[in-house]
Amino acid sequence: MICSANGEKFKLLVIGKASMPRAFNNVLPKDIIWKSNPKAWMTATYFMEYLQKFNYVIGQQNRKVLLLTDNASFHPEIELSNVTALNTGIIKHFELKYRQFRNRHNNLSFRTLSRETK
Repeated sequence: MICSANGEKFKLLVIGKASMPRAFNNVLPKDIIWKSNPKAWMTATYFMEYLQKFNYVIGQQNRKVLLLTDNASFHPEIELSNVTALNTGIIKHFELKYRQFRNRHNNLSFRTLSRETK
């Protein structure tokens, strides 16, 4: 999923096992990009095709963007004219911040509970 801080969203890339799911009745929704493979996995090819479409749209708007990606195996080195990719280990950073938040919340809840039982 590609989205911006001000709420803009690019078409969602959905990967499934079926080349055309029955639920769509042979008509894909306009707000998604559908891809398929036997294991329904993201591949480097799908990822690059998606980014090239995004790069084209951004280029038509005469904009430049910074794209934050994780270091998943299907994220190749990206060289696009309007997109700069920054691989920063986003998921690991998010998990760390979430754990810190959860631990802080659990500690506060425990202290409050301890005070109430005294």
